[in-house]
Amino acid sequence: MKKPNRITVTWFALLFLTLASAMIAEAGDPPVFAVLFVVVIVAVKGNLVIDQLMGLRTAPRLFRVITRSYFYVVPSFIAVAMLVPGFTS
Repeated sequence: MKKPNRITVTWFALLFLTLASAMIAEAGDPPVFAVLFVVVIVAVKGNLVIDQLMGLRTAPRLFRVITRSYFYVVPSFIAVAMLVPGFTS
């Protein structure tokens, strides 16, 4: 049996993580751990895309830091907005 290549494994991982976060989102008003879990899923998916699909694993460090920071900073702000009462109003 042929071993699956890296891109195929990455796509299946992204598909699984997307389905997991969609199932959590469909649950309605999410509890704190669900919000934090989705934030982690977004960070993992971002790193997979950056390293495996965009090919930035071998890019200069500055480019990797800038692109990866987006997947940590933005979801963190969203989590704070959802979890801290009165933050968005």
